[in-house]
Amino acid sequence: MDNTLYLLAGSMDSAAQNQQRLAKNLSNTSSPGFKEVFTRVESETSSGEIPYSQNFLSFSQGSVVSDEDPHSFAISGDGFIEVVKDDEVAYVRSGYLYVNNNNELTTSEGRVVQGIDGAIIVPQGQQAQIKISEEGVIQAGERELGTLKLMQFSEPHKLINEGGTFWNPAKVEANVDKDSRVLQGHIEKSTVNNFTSMKDLVANMRYFETINKVTQTVDRSWQNLLQNGR
Repeated sequence: MDNTLYLLAGSMDSAAQNQQRLAKNLSNTSSPGFKEVFTRVESETSSGEIPYSQNFLSFSQGSVVSDEDPHSFAISGDGFIEVVKDDEVAYVRSGYLYVNNNNELTTSEGRVVQGIDGAIIVPQGQQAQIKISEEGVIQAGERELGTLKLMQFSEPHKLINEGGTFWNPAKVEANVDKDSRVLQGHIEKSTVNNFTSMKDLVANMRYFETINKVTQTVDRSWQNLLQNGR
């Protein structure tokens, strides 16, 4: 038996992984700060072998738009805001900020926003007065509460996506970002193109179905050959 079925099985597995990638992109077309996941061939192979491909993130700046919501924020530049939940550090570029029951500034997902000196505490009754400067300085009325811990990465493509718009630094070194700007009342739109992603999803699904049919045909041919050869 040649390696036809092996190649077909590999192609089906690759198509299935691609389908997951495309579905993830499509489900995040409206997620603030989401970065589209691409795939690329990492190595050329000889005839009869399956090319090795890998997913990667492009951290190109998404469109930053005003939504006139004082809870929203976006980063203009390459920076990230540091957040913590259950002692796990993650980074985010856009979203919505609120105050939890401990008076800590958090994301809408409940991750505690980190300032240069730790969690940012908002005095009781001043939640509606929060202002964020472009330099990341947090104020409630005339009182300064702290400065956002704004970081950047020399190799952002190595960050691990935790789902949605949060990234785990893993072993990637973070450095203080002095160039990016924090824009309150703005959102960084997802870099996913809804139309293109839907088109690619349908095309990949059809490709998977075609490979599946070919695999079944080849398998039946081998079964017939084995039976007739007895």
